Amino acid sequence: RELDASMNVIADAERALVVAGVMGSLDAEVDEQTTDLVLESAYFDPAAVRATARKLGLSSDSSYRFERGVDPEGVDFAANRALDLICEVSGGHLAGATLRCGRLPELISEIVLRPAFVDQKLGFTIPHVEMIKLLESLGLQVDERRREDGEREWTVSIPSFRRDLERPIDLVEEIIRVYGTDHIPETSVQAIGTGTADDPIYTFLERSAQLLASRGFNEALLYSLREAAESETWADSPAANQLRLANPLASDQSHLRPSLLPGLLDVLKLNQARATGGTQFFERGRIFREEDGKLQEYVSIAFVCLLDESTRQWLKREPADFYSFRALVEEILGFAKVPAKEISFKPVEGEASVWQSGHAATAGTFARGFVAELGLLDALQIKGWDLDCPVLAGSLYLSPARLERARKRKIRFAPISSFPASVRDLGLLVDESVPAETVHADLTKIARKCTGAFELEALELFDLYEGKGLPEGKKSLAFSIHFRSNERTLRDDEVNPAFDKIQELVASSTDYVVRS
Repeated sequence: RELDASMNVIADAERALVVAGVMGSLDAEVDEQTTDLVLESAYFDPAAVRATARKLGLSSDSSYRFERGVDPEGVDFAANRALDLICEVSGGHLAGATLRCGRLPELISEIVLRPAFVDQKLGFTIPHVEMIKLLESLGLQVDERRREDGEREWTVSIPSFRRDLERPIDLVEEIIRVYGTDHIPETSVQAIGTGTADDPIYTFLERSAQLLASRGFNEALLYSLREAAESETWADSPAANQLRLANPLASDQSHLRPSLLPGLLDVLKLNQARATGGTQFFERGRIFREEDGKLQEYVSIAFVCLLDESTRQWLKREPADFYSFRALVEEILGFAKVPAKEISFKPVEGEASVWQSGHAATAGTFARGFVAELGLLDALQIKGWDLDCPVLAGSLYLSPARLERARKRKIRFAPISSFPASVRDLGLLVDESVPAETVHADLTKIARKCTGAFELEALELFDLYEGKGLPEGKKSLAFSIHFRSNERTLRDDEVNPAFDKIQELVASSTDYVVRS
């Protein structure tokens, strides 16, 4: 085995003979021809022995004992006792003086304990004389004195072989252990209820889980540790270095997960292999991302659907698609009180992504405290899962700070207007490459500037046309604009000027063409 500088050894002038506290070598063995011995009695630091045994993958009776701590002050006694036995039983004789190396650790030799403290922690009273006898039966020496306020106080001397006794509460535990828990008197339990609200993270995840379960998704509970190659795929190499554990328990659980989706793909693969029919799953939990060189923890919820069209059903339901998943994402973001104006999806373009270019979208940023992603997963990126159907997925990340702010935001009730809305339709000619989401956002900003005594209630896309009759590279989008007042029925002579102003601003401040 290869040793490093952090490992203690016992060595002669030339080489290491023993890994201290763990295992000796062949050269240090005693056999029938051995006549001269160097006898060693030692105390080794438990943490150092534990780390060495772990690194070397070598567990022994010696390491088992030293890892848990031996009596430091028993080193001399053990050496002298062994010398006596060797001289008495085998006829040996002492050939040299004792050599000492190192120093013993500083130990807690005394603990101050008040009988009143014991009574308080136990919840009932044991006669103080009996408590002293219990402690002395464990090899502890108890000296009693009275403080200036008249209260009794014990100074308990701790022997070196009881290194687990460090605090007064440790002595309370020893007293009740020896006294017997079966002697604890029966009493009624009184618990004071607290009126504090649930943690916002718990509330958000619980509401999201209930929503997804009601839509036919099954919940998966998975490990939060993943393998290295996966971390580099779903994050990047610098982030993977940040996510690596210093001391992983297994090679395939060496990194904190940057996403919940790989685990859900494992679930899809397992269910497909076993033909269970399960195609929709979700998970809620924590994920970890590298931001500006620092490791950040986010609350996350993700859901997946295997688009298996071979399912045989008497009456098939509408299959899941991008828009049904987008509706789920927006509803979940609503639980975090993310305003609709902040949810602006942009298409995922380019090949360096786990999402299928042109078939996925993302909204938000980590700097704003939330990110939402949804769409088809890239077929090449998920090739290793051997899934024979496309996978539709949604994934949300929210910072704890964002959820904490959401709790402080109060939802205010606004009465529904009893007056009818006034609706105008507006057609726009835009470039094919411009997302309808972008046009909708621009048109909303303009419309809000043009309303005065009434409100812009809604702006909805109701038609998309591409093809014959339009200039090349253009598409037509038609929006319905809803105006409403809480005080009266709107008249045409006040709505029409606002609508005309909207058209003028669209023509003057954007590249969109108003269609007549």
